[in-house]
Amino acid sequence: RPQMHMFAGSLAPWHTITDGLPQHAEYPPAFGMSSVERPAVEAQPGTTPSSCLCGAIAWEVEGPPLMMYHCHCSRCRRGRGAAFATNAFYKLDRFRWLRGSELTQAFKLPEAQFFTQEFCRQCGSPTPRVMEKFNRVMLPAGAMDAGPGAPANAHVCVASMAPWDAISDELPQFPEMPPRG
Repeated sequence: RPQMHMFAGSLAPWHTITDGLPQHAEYPPAFGMSSVERPAVEAQPGTTPSSCLCGAIAWEVEGPPLMMYHCHCSRCRRGRGAAFATNAFYKLDRFRWLRGSELTQAFKLPEAQFFTQEFCRQCGSPTPRVMEKFNRVMLPAGAMDAGPGAPANAHVCVASMAPWDAISDELPQFPEMPPRG
């Protein structure tokens, strides 16, 4: 299991650490390293700006998400290289590319009905997945440069969660996706 939290000083504004693990604002002192700062992003009123790691791709959304889930399925974990992926869903008309949309690349998992991983061709970080058929866009919440105006709603697909992970918050948990309604 994890032993500490590093870079808690730049924690995503929508996330709260609820376990008892030690927290370090940057690298732990024993590492003897200093952090690299990324320039702050100014959010327009009512919008949440986001970008990829290298900054070549940027987008924004208006208002709070329709829903935001911590997904623990093996596909999301592998696609993000993390214990879970936090995905925020918005109506398509509340989403706008700011730059670099031509740099996105999609990988559709052949055997999956819905799963597609969108990423920046330059840095490999996750980018939005536009789902016109559903009038939705799914955003990787970790790429948000400001808070989305609402917290996560639930943990989903916990039946396939990583064996070393532990959920320590009070959000609802669903073995798969929650029922629509």
